[in-house]
Amino acid sequence: MDQSNDKVGGYHLETLDNAELPKAFDEAVQMRSELDNLPFAALDGYQVAIASSIVSNKGFIRQMSSGGIALNPTQVAVWGGMLSTGQFIGVGLLQLGTDILGRKKAMHLTWLMLVISVALETAATNWLYWLFAKLIAGAGLGMMQATYPVYISEQAPTQIRGSLTTSYMFWYVLAQIFAPLALRQLAITDPYDFRTAILTQWGMLGVLLAINIFLPESPWWLVQKGMYDKAGRVLAQTHKGVTGYDVKKELSIMVATVKHEKRIAAEEKNQYKEISKGVNL
Repeated sequence: MDQSNDKVGGYHLETLDNAELPKAFDEAVQMRSELDNLPFAALDGYQVAIASSIVSNKGFIRQMSSGGIALNPTQVAVWGGMLSTGQFIGVGLLQLGTDILGRKKAMHLTWLMLVISVALETAATNWLYWLFAKLIAGAGLGMMQATYPVYISEQAPTQIRGSLTTSYMFWYVLAQIFAPLALRQLAITDPYDFRTAILTQWGMLGVLLAINIFLPESPWWLVQKGMYDKAGRVLAQTHKGVTGYDVKKELSIMVATVKHEKRIAAEEKNQYKEISKGVNL
């Protein structure tokens, strides 16, 4: 199919074979993208590490065991299972919502879920409240894992996409180191203080909100929904000052790719349907 003469939203569509990717990217684009990764991945890793490390804090043990000196092993196991259950639910639900609502709205929903979870953790006074907080926290983490990596892969230029994915994992692992260090410092200064470690998450949530507000919608999602002019404006904004970058050419590649994916998906849908049919039906 010749798409060279097609026009969508005022843009000429070019075939993927003839389109050229930009050859030079400004270093500021990469630095800005990596800094945007920091609070997402750090909060993700910090939440997971706090959940597993805080159970050794004397104050946490006293609070969640109603004044005892040891936690119930069954309760500790249930907390871990509830966190994983929440992650499974969050990933499953938001994968559908991300395509319907858009990446930006999905990120706001993720932030709201994380705020609720941290608020519950801050106010938890017994093991049942903490159990519910872990369920919500797991859902928030699952939603984050279903949203931000997708957004990064869609926004990042092809040349640095791999490094940005690695950057996400770097901050995730680094935050898991800081969580037990924070609890270790509390064990030295005030062995029965565990809420300070929980409260530190509010700072990351504040940074996350500020970034979410200013992040543009994914141009790939906009193209999928037929919002070509908005997608063009996002590309122009995020690649401002990049040497050799052609917004119209890049947008034409995206439109052609989405059309091709939809056509393949429709063909595969028919093939799957035919598997259950008998001969000559």
